[in-house]
Amino acid sequence: LKRFSREARNAARLTSPHIVEVHDYGVEKGSPFMVMELLKGQDLKARLKRPGRLPLDYIALIVNQIAKALHTADRKSPRLTPVTRELVCRLLL
Repeated sequence: LKRFSREARNAARLTSPHIVEVHDYGVEKGSPFMVMELLKGQDLKARLKRPGRLPLDYIALIVNQIAKALHTADRKSPRLTPVTRELVCRLLL
């Protein structure tokens, strides 16, 4: 729970158009929780499962936005584990 609280606190400090906002976090009856921004649209996992190849320019856009999110996380909160379930990238496609 200490790691969860530390990472949730650090993630909540991040502001970027490429990172989902964390509105609240805590522990209730021993269970950690995180309240995050609700995003509309399709997640990347679902998009990747669809048949057919992705155009190269679309892939480049995705990689660029993920890189921007990771750069922001590293710059603003270097102690945040780089890729965790708590760091959710918002892709502007």
